[in-house]
Amino acid sequence: MAVTFKELIDWPKGKGALSTGISNSDTTIVLQTGEGADFPDGAAANFYVLIDFEQIEIDSRTSDTLTVAGGGRGANGTSAVAHLAGTSVSVDVMKIHITDIQDAINGIIAGTTPLDAISIGVDDTT
Repeated sequence: MAVTFKELIDWPKGKGALSTGISNSDTTIVLQTGEGADFPDGAAANFYVLIDFEQIEIDSRTSDTLTVAGGGRGANGTSAVAHLAGTSVSVDVMKIHITDIQDAINGIIAGTTPLDAISIGVDDTT
């Protein structure tokens, strides 16, 4: 699977706002101070954000800065456009994520995916 259940569960809010405006070709997105923690870090898999009507593929996050994947602006048929400071940025859960979850569930039902292979984000150490 490209995205684990744990990653979907661990996106506590996945919402923020642009600290500064971006052009239609910028490859870094700076969120307002402290908001980066509400976004995945991209370590396990790329993720998408939505700004206005533009979908952007992100490959990493460091603190409050998101780094756009190569060719990630205007993803999935959207258009790369400029965005103003203060514009909302949100994690975009896409059909592919739902499909990954559905495939995992179908694998469990069919007996081809063992339950211990699925990470659901439960911390059993406490």
